[in-house]
Amino acid sequence: SRPDLLASGSFEAIQLIGTVAANAPPTITNSVTLSGGGLPSAVQASDTATVEIPSGIVQWGNSANNQTLGGPPLGTGFVAISSEGFQSLALKNDGSIVQWGDTSLGEAVGLPAGSGFVAIAAGYYHNLGLKSDGTIVQWGATFLDQTLGGPPAGSGFVAIAAGGYHSLALKSDGSIVQWGNAYGLPPVGSGFVAIAAGGFHGLALKSDGTIVQWGDASRNQTNNQPTGSGFVAIAAGGLHSLALKSDGTIVQWGDTTSGNQAVGLPTGSGFVAIAAGLYHSLALKGDGTIVQWGDASENQA
Repeated sequence: SRPDLLASGSFEAIQLIGTVAANAPPTITNSVTLSGGGLPSAVQASDTATVEIPSGIVQWGNSANNQTLGGPPLGTGFVAISSEGFQSLALKNDGSIVQWGDTSLGEAVGLPAGSGFVAIAAGYYHNLGLKSDGTIVQWGATFLDQTLGGPPAGSGFVAIAAGGYHSLALKSDGSIVQWGNAYGLPPVGSGFVAIAAGGFHGLALKSDGTIVQWGDASRNQTNNQPTGSGFVAIAAGGLHSLALKSDGTIVQWGDTTSGNQAVGLPTGSGFVAIAAGLYHSLALKGDGTIVQWGDASENQA
């Protein structure tokens, strides 16, 4: 409809994008071909634009042990976060990893450069990264035998979890591998769909919605473990654990006295994600708001 462009054999193409998924590619290419309308021949052109994902990081709580040292990173484009001890990790949409906080005990030793990572997990003093080819990279301190018996070689891993001094990995066949300074043995067999590593214990979620727990029970980590099915997510803290049910309600068990872990435990439904720290916990609601409960004596809130 613009004679000036038709006469010169040029045209414009405008593309509007409303929502960009977190796993979107870093660039998007748009190609258009126009013909007719007085053009002597078909004209084709393409344009490549950078995909911007507005996902920045907000951090709060105690910073007396340099938890915010070097971060949190500015900008957007982050797709995953993980925090434990006094350190934190963030995964960018290009598959690279950013680390900040107190790393004076070697938490950042061997921090992998480059891209290709799809998941991250922070332990007390060590960290894990899962690559797109299904292999696992571990870095950080080793003075507490965090690498004992691992990390496992080969590919085929689909999820990772870092605990106090041990780690877990979930294979594509639904089986679990554990290494490091661990208490107890994980369940054998397949059929598991999620894993979580606490201070000294582990959790696994089965495809039928039931939960399996193992590890140290000397601090009541297994007290009141829920039975039955209907669970869709799990999280393991220092000495306590959480589970999210399909109806959006939260169940908590384990040690809830040494650090007031259960103080303010939210009731009702509408929750879609959970996370557990040393003595406190977080939950994400379906409306995008966050609820925090547990011990706040160290300014966690």
